[in-house]
Order: sequence, then structure tokens, then C-alpha cells
Amino acid sequence: MTHSIPGEVSDLWRPVSEDDRTDPSALQAEFNQAMSLAVRIRNAAEVRVVSRRLFILVDTYGIYNGVLDWMAMRDIAADGPDIIADYAGELIGQLAHRLETREGPEFPRGGLGFNTLLGHCLRRDIEALGAVRQINEMQFSLELFYAPVPFDRIRYQMRRRYRQSGHPDLKRQMDKLDRKVIELPFAGARDRDYRHYDDFVRALNERYPGRTEQGFYNFFVRDNGLGQFDEKEVDVRLTMRAMELLSGDMADALCIVSSDQDFGPLHDRIRDAGLRSYHADLARFADEGRIGRHLRGQLGDDLIRMGDLAADMEQRQALSGALFGQAGRG
Repeated sequence: MTHSIPGEVSDLWRPVSEDDRTDPSALQAEFNQAMSLAVRIRNAAEVRVVSRRLFILVDTYGIYNGVLDWMAMRDIAADGPDIIADYAGELIGQLAHRLETREGPEFPRGGLGFNTLLGHCLRRDIEALGAVRQINEMQFSLELFYAPVPFDRIRYQMRRRYRQSGHPDLKRQMDKLDRKVIELPFAGARDRDYRHYDDFVRALNERYPGRTEQGFYNFFVRDNGLGQFDEKEVDVRLTMRAMELLSGDMADALCIVSSDQDFGPLHDRIRDAGLRSYHADLARFADEGRIGRHLRGQLGDDLIRMGDLAADMEQRQALSGALFGQAGRG
């Protein structure tokens, strides 16, 4: 028995002529027709839809700084939050694609992914469309966890201390802070550029709408400058959200996106509950050798590696520069 929708292809379809192949609007119309047909097949009464719910919980501090470092090494100007969010969005999109590939064996046999169905529609493969009985559907939810930098409070404390001490190191840090650059109080640490951080989080959330949660920064200022600057509550909030998803039976799999190495017990707890648990370090996507050995050993193949994507991004960035006579995407 075949369902009735493929017989309606001729009524829905208006093929693009060879003369229109270079017309973007005609190609977009063809894609829209294919998408409309794929949705109708997916919603047909004869077609079974099997869904898996995968939540991606992201500590945004790591991916922001990882993308900034990658851009700086390639002389790509970080002249606004959108370009940083574009690269971060590409990383997250590729991560979702790799997670979908890993999740494939978890579906009952005999189904098609929606993208495969869409491909059949684009090719007008009537025979394949008539055989569709099951659609395997990944339902992704992206949630962002971050701490906004309290520039005004830090500036107030620095000015107050500087009036008392007049220390030149403190004056240097105040000048950097006016540019929203934090000189971290750790030996060997590099300055961190937070000019676009809050707007980056908003831009990323616009690309992937979903839940966001805020922690805070704990800091204090000494006579010679910033004495402590630590992100607080972000990991705790992320862990609490993961436990909430487990206890509420709201997820089939979770992926933690963070550079921290201490999520091992959380991954164990997720697996003990019968769910798949993945981890990705998008702060070190261009240098996977820096990912902690303990995490690599614990998670094995469930640690999603993104190093080859860094090379792909670099090739696209170089091609863009060659085509437009400039470095990067500016």
C-alpha cells in the first residue's frame, strides 16, 4: 500500500526551466515547493513520525573566546557581535549535524531522516516517495548559559581603589576596561575582549531561539588591580537544568558544550538514566589536543570532535578573501 501524496506531485510542482537555473528566485521557489511536499508527506496519516529529543546545553563563555581566538589567528576583524555569532552558529549547526548522525542507530529501522525525504522531493523521486512509511525526526533544543560581565561595578571599584593607591597597573587595567577588555589576574593569562559578549549571546539566541540562564561574575579589586575574576553559577545552572530534563522525562539525549573537565559525574548520571550523553568543547575546536585526557578517556566516541571543521572554516575564509580581495568576511 502506498500513500496518496506522490500522485499529487504534478499538481504541486512547477519545475524550473534550464533558462531559470541562474535565477535565485526561481531556485528558491523550487526549493519551497519541495519543502511543501516533504511537509505534506511527513504529516500524512499513513506515515509514522518517530522523534528523539536532544538538548544542547551551551556554556557560551568558551565558544565566544574560542571563536575570537580563531578569528584573531587569521586576522579576521571581530568588528561586531554578528560575525562572531555567524562563526559560532556554524559550529553549532555542524555539531547538531554530527549529533544527528550519531543518533541515527537509536531510531527504529526503516525510517528516513527529514533531509533525506527533502532530497527525494527535490529530485522528484516518485518511487522513493511512495515507499515512505516512517520519518525519523531529531528535535533539537539549544539552551545558553552565561554570566554578563559587570563592567560598571568593576569600573566603580577600580576608580575607588585608584584614588587611594594611584598604582600604575590599576590605571592600565582601567584604560583596558574602558574598551571592555579584562586583564585577567592569572599568571600567563591573556587579556579577554568582552566588547561584544552580551550582544553575541543575544545574536546567538536569535539564531537559535531557546532558553537562556544567567550566572554572575565574582571579583574583587586590589590596590594594584583586579585580584579575582571568576564566573559563578553557570556550571551549576547547566547541571541543574540537565537534572531537570532527566527527572521530567523531557529528553532522549543531552550534549554538554563546555571546556570544563568536571562534568564527568553528570555524564555518568545521564547515562545511568538510560539517555545518551555527549560532550563538545567548542572553545578548543581548532586545537583538540588541548581537550582534557580524562574527558577523552571517559566519553570515547561520545566526545564530539570538531577539529576538521576548523580546517573547513579556514578554507572557506581563504576562498572568501581570494574572491573579494580581502582577508576574512569583513
